[in-house]
Amino acid sequence: MTTKPDGTKVAYRISEIAELISVSDAYVYKAIDEGEIPRVGSRRPKSPILIPAWALEAFKASGDWWHPDFRPAQFPIHENAPAAVTARA
Repeated sequence: MTTKPDGTKVAYRISEIAELISVSDAYVYKAIDEGEIPRVGSRRPKSPILIPAWALEAFKASGDWWHPDFRPAQFPIHENAPAAVTARA
């Protein structure tokens, strides 16, 4: 599920993010692998990688996918996240 019953987006698929910020899917995958873009993990095999909606809002507002004003306190920091992100955690 990527939307709430009221239609509010809670997460985006890779292709949606790529289209919204006008980059390739490959760029988004690489940015996720490097920890630049947060992702919502899933324990199910072959499930889609999802980017939380708060991350897109943070990027639109500040250019920082991990901006602390948008990131929920309980959201885990990726092990490969840039040093500036882990310092703010």
